[in-house]
Amino acid sequence: MSASDSMREDGIIFEVRDKAVLVFVPRLGLKAPVYLLDKDGTSIVRQSVFAQSSSVALLADNCTVARTSAGTIEVSTVADGVVKLNLFDTVEVQVSLSTTFAHRPTIQLALVRKTAAAVGTGTQQRAQAVAVAQRGSSLLSAIKHQETSSSSSVSVSVSTDDPIDPQWLQTPANASFYLLLERMRQLSLSGDPPNDDDYDNDDDDDDSDQAKKAAKKAAKKANKDKAAAAAIK
Repeated sequence: MSASDSMREDGIIFEVRDKAVLVFVPRLGLKAPVYLLDKDGTSIVRQSVFAQSSSVALLADNCTVARTSAGTIEVSTVADGVVKLNLFDTVEVQVSLSTTFAHRPTIQLALVRKTAAAVGTGTQQRAQAVAVAQRGSSLLSAIKHQETSSSSSVSVSVSTDDPIDPQWLQTPANASFYLLLERMRQLSLSGDPPNDDDYDNDDDDDDSDQAKKAAKKAAKKANKDKAAAAAIK
């Protein structure tokens, strides 16, 4: 859509504010405000809101906008009367693209007219809702049946001393795959745990090292004593 193009779409009012109504356009999946007053508080309501044959480009003369309740806002002129915009009303909006040099392009919605719901729309919507609910319930039943058949075909053995409740069909704690991976990780980091013989060999090595050190000290002391005796003679 270029800046000069525009399109008309049906939307639903899902929120009412003081100067605007928020409209959801289902076909485009778009939510945007439709302003009825500009920043200065001047009405920007189109003439087409009051007369369907009027041009969308023309603004209504002497139009006043007033929010009468939390879910209702009224637009009125002396000549055309009052048009009430209520929560969940269906409206026709003009979708256009606004471009400026300072900001990126934005989508703007302008109110064209308030549209009445088509005859039979509510009945069709209720029928569609019922059909969707029926399909959902049948699908849920099929899933439950599949889960029941799967759980009955698989036998799960759980020890009586296992703290896990067997009704949830959880894996026993001693067969946890996470614990197996954690054990493998520990072995990969630290290697196999040492045996008792390894500890014994380490003790023997320590004793031999201490004996060697003591022998070296004794030899050094003997050499010193010999040197001292030679110096006295």
